[in-house]
Amino acid sequence: MARLTLRLPSTLHDQLVALAKAEGVSLNQYIVYSLARQAASASVVEEMPGLLAAERPAPYGTKVCDCELSPQLIRRVKELIAKNDGS
Repeated sequence: MARLTLRLPSTLHDQLVALAKAEGVSLNQYIVYSLARQAASASVVEEMPGLLAAERPAPYGTKVCDCELSPQLIRRVKELIAKNDGS
């Protein structure tokens, strides 16, 4: 695993700490997750001439929706999973 030393403004650091805390994960986990998500969304889209959008094959990992999950919704899902694991 690689290490990275990063300098960032204290306001951004504080915001990331708060977001990580709201997700219930470490700052490192939150930053790695955020970077991985951003890298995955930066994929290149290739045009397929002659095919309508509905006729184009769906790429692997196609999203069902382009919606953002709120920290509250994620926390609730985690609570439900934990509740079901305990029963």
